[in-house]
Amino acid sequence: SIALGAGTEWFSNFRRRYKPTKFVVPTRIALYFTNVLLGYLAMLIVMTYSVELFLLCILGMSLGWAAVNLRSTAVVPALALDLAEKWSLAGAPIAITRSGSLVVVTGTVQGTCCSPK
Repeated sequence: SIALGAGTEWFSNFRRRYKPTKFVVPTRIALYFTNVLLGYLAMLIVMTYSVELFLLCILGMSLGWAAVNLRSTAVVPALALDLAEKWSLAGAPIAITRSGSLVVVTGTVQGTCCSPK
């Protein structure tokens, strides 16, 4: 249970960060399928209504999350920074300030959501 929980969290993070270069669509589908399969296997263990298995599965997911997320930067801010840089290059009034590991993005984007002009 602990290994399945930790593995589920690790694989979920791996799937979000992995950038396939060949066979992009089939690879992304296979990664998503495996991620969902691991999640449902963890759910089946939890649904046995065994308190011990439930706690072990939650402990594994917590340890997996901590092992993946506490040693590296978060995925969402990196993606947000990349999007802000694309908007800035497209002429949007966005200022990107870097100070060591801190990045501050200020400004507004007019028009369509989530895609630069």
